[in-house]
Amino acid sequence: MDKQVAKQNTKGKMNKQLLMVDLPLLDKATLFASDKSIARAPFPCDRKMPVEMITAIPKMISAMTTFFKSRRIIQRTKVKTEEKTITTDEFKQIISKLKSCNIDNIGYVKISDMDVFKHYGVPYKNVIIFTAHQETEPILTSPSIDSQVEVGRIYGVTGKASNELSIMLENMGYGAMPSHSLGGVIDYTKLGYLAGLGCIGRHGLLIEPASGPNHRLGAVFTNISNLGEYFNSTNEYMWIQDFCVKCGKCIRKCPINAIKKEPTINENGYTTCIEHEKCGVEFGDKYGCNICVAVCPFTTVGYEKIKKSFLKED
Repeated sequence: MDKQVAKQNTKGKMNKQLLMVDLPLLDKATLFASDKSIARAPFPCDRKMPVEMITAIPKMISAMTTFFKSRRIIQRTKVKTEEKTITTDEFKQIISKLKSCNIDNIGYVKISDMDVFKHYGVPYKNVIIFTAHQETEPILTSPSIDSQVEVGRIYGVTGKASNELSIMLENMGYGAMPSHSLGGVIDYTKLGYLAGLGCIGRHGLLIEPASGPNHRLGAVFTNISNLGEYFNSTNEYMWIQDFCVKCGKCIRKCPINAIKKEPTINENGYTTCIEHEKCGVEFGDKYGCNICVAVCPFTTVGYEKIKKSFLKED
């Protein structure tokens, strides 16, 4: 995979900044995107930052400090090509570490080349994927500076978790590299679904028990091959699809009609719920928007209440 191709296909300051992690991962890659891979939806290009955002940057500094630390970890870490197995006690250490970093939901998935975004590559095909919930109160004010600050804070939480787990696993003798949630060269939402953490709603977001769609995902690539023995990837949340079909609130409330009434599936089976070009404009103009998260009943009402009521109706 040619690094120049990745650079040439990247426009806008924010998207180019993501290359600071994307390209070091590409340098260490053993698994590359296939010709059937999709491109990552870009951040909107170079929109003027509101004054409120500039003054709020210190509140979101952990997102960037953990991002740059991810870059340093990837650059200095050697790839361990031989796969290894982990013991039960060591697996418990993984869970303990992530829980200490305020992570809610944890899963595992083995990816293929189609799961890597076009032009990129990753060091390992085994992925530990996890979520951290955002505080509901600021998200309900979306779109707002308070909502954007909360998103930035959680990027710091998931970034720290990715970094600390990667370092711990390396110190234990395993291969591991962080995948920061600010960007990423894999589709976290899809992997969360495949790992059995939740179900994808009509807004294209992962709905899971701890927080509905009100979270961010992070990941760690590793050479540990037997993680599937410890995680149950059976998806118990498919009923959410039926609820979402009846609900559709995110579609009605989207101010720019970016959420498709019927998801589209490409020739390779990849499902798209959002018109990303429309969404990107609102994202750039309105503090990251987040309206679909704020209005989702799984955010406002709660997962357990909806599950109890909806399944009782059936």
